Amino acid sequence: MPLLEISNVSVRYGAVTAVRDFSGSVGDGDVVVVLGSNGAGKSSLLRSIVGLVPKAGGRVVFDGVDITRWRTNRIVKAGIALVPEGRRIFSPLSVRDNLLIGAYARTSRTEKAKLLEEIYERFPVLADRRDRQAGLLSGGEQQMLAFGRALMGSPKLMMMDEPSMGLAPVAVDTVMTTVQSIAESGIAVLMVEQNAAMAQELATSAIVMERGEITEVDTTGRVKTGVGTLSGFVDLPDEPADR
Repeated sequence: MPLLEISNVSVRYGAVTAVRDFSGSVGDGDVVVVLGSNGAGKSSLLRSIVGLVPKAGGRVVFDGVDITRWRTNRIVKAGIALVPEGRRIFSPLSVRDNLLIGAYARTSRTEKAKLLEEIYERFPVLADRRDRQAGLLSGGEQQMLAFGRALMGSPKLMMMDEPSMGLAPVAVDTVMTTVQSIAESGIAVLMVEQNAAMAQELATSAIVMERGEITEVDTTGRVKTGVGTLSGFVDLPDEPADR
């Protein structure tokens, strides 16, 4: 049984269909990459899985349990973390306080302290800057902070929305190395990314979305040339979508 199974999920904003009948799965140890241009529905998909936007239809099963109608806080406690697009850190707060927000469901001070030390060990730059205002960090450091905050919840699955967006090339390399290390630690990854070539170096499978629909799925490593010019592994009918 997959860790995460998505069946025919749709998302609508009024008359606009952002995601239409999306189906896919993420297994333990998988790195599944969702590719597509802006407006393809990728972010809406992630936000619907974690309950931030309502689903217009479909079903989501996580770790064998139907979570389709669960609230976001319950989904996060069950083991799904979302690293949002743009990082969404709390700029006025310190690095340490940002990390502690990720452990809001933990009640034990001892457990929180242990988690903090684990994050500092994984991300030494955050340890060095633990008392610094988060808004003063570089873009790459802020992305490390966003990863660390998500890891404070001890997730089984991390969903990442455009983690390389707006970063310098050297920071992008660091981000992708971090994604790989997270996956190697046993946490499944579902990642939305526009940097197709780099993302697919890490991926166990890739899904391409256009106008809210899946257009191609690849589990063979043959999707290598970027969105719009991929050789199809699964070529679905091109039905028009509103978005």
